[in-house]
Amino acid sequence: MVAVLGGAVLVVVGVALAVVGILGLTARLPRNRWAGVRTPGSLASDESFTLANRAAGPGVVVGALLLVLAGAAVVGLEGLPRIVVAVVLATGGGALVVAAGALGARAAAVRAADGPHERCADCTGCDLMDSLRA
Repeated sequence: MVAVLGGAVLVVVGVALAVVGILGLTARLPRNRWAGVRTPGSLASDESFTLANRAAGPGVVVGALLLVLAGAAVVGLEGLPRIVVAVVLATGGGALVVAAGALGARAAAVRAADGPHERCADCTGCDLMDSLRA
């Protein structure tokens, strides 16, 4: 009974992450309070949020698939193979989701760094100013 419940939890979490990953990948995940890559850089604007979640989307979807497979392994296998397969798949899936989130956060941070400088209203002369500082 415990194995079935644990497998069901892994499947539900995997499906939820897959939905978030697909919405992020297709740029249909709106900036919100609960789901997606949520860092100061990604929350700076709608464009940054979309960029971060598009960058993280493929990794989140694959990690979610691994979590669903881990849940299926918990329910479908018996004995030691159940434990080994479930732990390996769940750990790999979780690590992949975290790495994808870090990638998305980095993409948003790079985008924020590329924004307009505080010294001017537009970036028509920024390249010239930056070359003078070097």
